[in-house]
Amino acid sequence: MARTKPPFLSAFGVSFEIFKAISDAVIEVGGNDDSLRSLLNDPDKCRRVALEIVDREPAVQTGSPYRGGPPSDAPGFRALVEYAQPAYAFLEQAFDWVYDGYKSAKFTPIDVCKDVSTESREIEFELVHLNKGVSTDKALAELDKQVLRPALYEELLAFAVKYPELQKQFPIVALGSVYRVDGYLCSPYVLWDGSERRLHFSWFDGDWSDSCRFLAVRKQP
Repeated sequence: MARTKPPFLSAFGVSFEIFKAISDAVIEVGGNDDSLRSLLNDPDKCRRVALEIVDREPAVQTGSPYRGGPPSDAPGFRALVEYAQPAYAFLEQAFDWVYDGYKSAKFTPIDVCKDVSTESREIEFELVHLNKGVSTDKALAELDKQVLRPALYEELLAFAVKYPELQKQFPIVALGSVYRVDGYLCSPYVLWDGSERRLHFSWFDGDWSDSCRFLAVRKQP
């Protein structure tokens, strides 16, 4: 008499087949283990994969095809920045969810931001939308073309606290600061997962989705 496979084992077999099919497809287009691992730190990418699987189109986002933020005749985004990295307890009060890695994270500025003054002051920000998936290098090059520098971690925190509703519309990234995790450099970003305002970080050397906005500050002459 044939033995019936338990539901759990049957489901496990199907799950493995699905994972293998996705893995093979990623490798076929030039990806690797890091490409798959990026799903763990990018809820927006997971959602786009889910939309593709269920054959639904993502919502169309209206507005400027390049740069987000207020109209050109309106004041920019402004926030008072204290250039001190707060304790984890503060982050838990400022956001609904904070990645555990922030308990020990110490961000440092990238080369183009090492000369930024750390004197407490009000900063005017811009949100740059490239309207396409890009690498960090390409995003930084685009900012430089616009005479902008990427925002620092402390600036992202001040911005997110001042404008908490904005991250419900799109992920906001600060490429000006990095922190090394398991040998990889990471940059901070904030996002909305559908129910919580989240503070996370992702691989600095990875790619950023087309929905991301890059927080930036105009360079001083």
